[in-house]
Amino acid sequence: MTITGCLILPHGAITLRAPQNLDMLESCQRLHSACHTACKSVLSEGVPDIVVLITPHGISNSRDFGVYLNDVAEGDAEWDNDWKEYKAKCNISVEISNELLKLLTSNFMKADGITAFAEICAMPLRWGEVIPLWFLHQNLPNHENVKHVILSVPRRRIEVGAEMIPELEELGSKLEEFFQPREEKVLIVISGDLAHKHSHSIPHHPAPYGVHDQSEHFDALCEKWAKDSQDRDSLFDAAKMLNDVRSCGFTGFVILGEILNRLRKRRKQWYQRRVREPI
Repeated sequence: MTITGCLILPHGAITLRAPQNLDMLESCQRLHSACHTACKSVLSEGVPDIVVLITPHGISNSRDFGVYLNDVAEGDAEWDNDWKEYKAKCNISVEISNELLKLLTSNFMKADGITAFAEICAMPLRWGEVIPLWFLHQNLPNHENVKHVILSVPRRRIEVGAEMIPELEELGSKLEEFFQPREEKVLIVISGDLAHKHSHSIPHHPAPYGVHDQSEHFDALCEKWAKDSQDRDSLFDAAKMLNDVRSCGFTGFVILGEILNRLRKRRKQWYQRRVREPI
């Protein structure tokens, strides 16, 4: 079939429920409901055969993008000794993952396969993968039968995320090239959060990453891009603040932006061919 949907999901544990020691119930419930709504909306377009998950917090190489190659992955959303009851398990298509890896490396992209425990045990997952998968699987019937492909973003994103934009766009282009012509229905899922340096009003709990006054502006630019993914200038403007505000989702947003850009071009070419065809 085709790429039938794209989805951005946060991976903060507060999207699952409020922390046990903080009064944040109402805010967390809104986040929780929004994640379910997003999943229901994209799945209304059709149940995927393949889910492609891109994570900034998985098992990462220092330099290369990683492609998981164990046939099963599972874990829980534990963070700060809480949220352990939220779990996810998925079947990885090693065949499709290897095909994708071959395409990436044959085009001289910085990519490598990742395996764990001699490939006889499950690849470990944590919050960056478990939380998006938990929401998705809660709304996806028979998710045990869905094939998964998991890619991790290299650790260097922390220091040079904005400088990675050309190769992030190249990765998005290759993902679209690989998955769009396939017969299966494909769903792209980006795991990522916005700026990490917002101020807040929770007593006795300082902002864990510090505070930066450009955090709200960064988020507003990303939101503007999300409403109109052709607005690449907003995403590039946000990139200028990336080192100051820290956003683990930015690299995934750039990858997704190029996937959507390629899909638009493909649709335009299809329409132009139809217009030229004689009736």
